[in-house]
Amino acid sequence: MGTGTEFAWDFAEVMLPKVRFLVVASQDGLLTTSRGVVERDDAEKFAAACVGTYALGRNLGELTGSAGAVEQTAYRFPDRTVLIRAAAEGSLLAVVTDVDADLQLLGRAMDRQVRIIGERHLAVPDRAD
Repeated sequence: MGTGTEFAWDFAEVMLPKVRFLVVASQDGLLTTSRGVVERDDAEKFAAACVGTYALGRNLGELTGSAGAVEQTAYRFPDRTVLIRAAAEGSLLAVVTDVDADLQLLGRAMDRQVRIIGERHLAVPDRAD
C-alpha cells in the first residue's frame, strides 16, 4: 500500500523485480511517500529508522575524517537488502529488496530517481527552530 499517489508515476523505474518497497523521507524522519507492499504505519517507522541510520553514517564519516556527505548506506540481511541514499535537499530515498535483486541495476535506477525527486520539488527545507 503506497502513500502520496500524486507522485506514483515517479517511482515506476525503481520498483524493479525483487523490490519490496521504497520510501522517501525528510531528514527529520517524516514519511513523504512510499510505494510497494508496506502499510503506512510500517512505512513511517521505516522512514524514521532510515533517517537514524543515515545520521549514524554521517557521524561515522566525521569520526573517520571523511569529507562530504554520506552518499549511500546499505544493509544486507539473510533475505533482504536495504539501500538508503540522499535524495533531494533534505530528503532520503530508501529501497528494500529481496537479497537476490540486481543491485547494479537498482543503483542506476535510484540515481535517476534522485534526480527526479529534486526536479519534482520533493526536497524538504530545513525546519526553523
